[in-house]
Amino acid sequence: MEGVCPPLDLLEAVQRDPEIKLYASGFFEEPRLLIYWRNMPTELEECSNSGDHLRFVRPSNPGISKGSEFILIEQMYFDADAAFVNAYLYPSGKNIDAFLRKRNGRWQVTQKSLWEN
Repeated sequence: MEGVCPPLDLLEAVQRDPEIKLYASGFFEEPRLLIYWRNMPTELEECSNSGDHLRFVRPSNPGISKGSEFILIEQMYFDADAAFVNAYLYPSGKNIDAFLRKRNGRWQVTQKSLWEN
């Protein structure tokens, strides 16, 4: 997947981080996890269905229902070798801030902040 869709690559790296994985308490174990990113740039629309496990959706998408678990992307910034992701794991109340760097062609979390609402 690496390189196909930068936002998915970043989220895959976030969910691979052992401390974040433990904090999320199985949240990333869902077979098909929805990602709601209201401000997703239109040029990244192809990302919506390119992930095996993660899938971007818009507010109008029927995939989000009142009881659905999903990742709400509050902020995501990236360039060729650095990135920041601020995400809310709905409805768990858990939040993740992750700073990432690309090392040897692969994204890795370098700093993180984890907190609950």
